[in-house]
Amino acid sequence: SAPAWMKSNNALNGQGYLLPEYYQAWADYYLKFLDAYKEEGISFWGLTAQNEPLDGNIPDFTFNCMGWNASTQATWIGQHLGPSLDAGGYEDIKVMAFDDQRPLLPGWANEVMEDTDAAKYVDGWAVHWYVDFLGAPGVLDRVNEMYPDKFILFSEACTGSYPWELQKVLLGSWERGQEYINDIITNLNHWSAGWTDWNLVLDMNGGPNWANNFVDAPIIVNSENDEFYKNPMYYGLAHF
Repeated sequence: SAPAWMKSNNALNGQGYLLPEYYQAWADYYLKFLDAYKEEGISFWGLTAQNEPLDGNIPDFTFNCMGWNASTQATWIGQHLGPSLDAGGYEDIKVMAFDDQRPLLPGWANEVMEDTDAAKYVDGWAVHWYVDFLGAPGVLDRVNEMYPDKFILFSEACTGSYPWELQKVLLGSWERGQEYINDIITNLNHWSAGWTDWNLVLDMNGGPNWANNFVDAPIIVNSENDEFYKNPMYYGLAHF
């Protein structure tokens, strides 16, 4: 989220949007972030315009978020983020739009690409896995067919995130390992260039997480026993 004072709801969470008068200021934040890391010798190959932009359209969403639709995201990328990256010497950084759930990608991509300013700065589409169980991987084929010069990258995945998964960490769960493997194979077969796990290492509770958003991870650390455990998800990832 942008700082609360830049947003329509004056809050870091909940339903709120970046106010247009702060579009350039928010792009400047991105530059300051990149500059600060550069000073420490760390460079970035890419970035996304917003994590799960649809979360910021949900009233009372519980942790940091900021709402966009495809049109406003395109405006911000095309008129602010993209030009700022160029002016700041970061023209080689890959900009990914969307960064949300797979079934909604085609409509979002179409609207972004209708904006000629945004189209020249968007290098690809970031996608999350959290509703992949609904099926429809063919939407990736459609997007690739329409925009073959834009890559698709799965940018976030984890198990144990759903409300009905009461036990967040399941040590030794081959079922969760298979979930990873099936999803990776499916998406790679439908033009995804890669697949990114959300958390490589977590503790026995699936944290730490200030928002109590506990989940599972390929490696779990038991700090009390000074041990760590490699889950089947870890070995599943190793195959790729």
